[in-house]
Amino acid sequence: MNKQQAQDYVNLGKQAFQKLVDDKVIPVHTLDTHGLSRLERYNRDELDQAMKSLP
Repeated sequence: MNKQQAQDYVNLGKQAFQKLVDDKVIPVHTLDTHGLSRLERYNRDELDQAMKSLP
């Protein structure tokens, strides 16, 4: 899913979501090796795991 869909799925605002991505709590997937680093994608199962790992 894209970033907006992932934020909506975990019910977080932009800043909170980005902090978890920056802190490597939420994994992000890109096509950087193909020159498409702007296309960030998130996996639903990984989002579920990340949210369960929070205190």
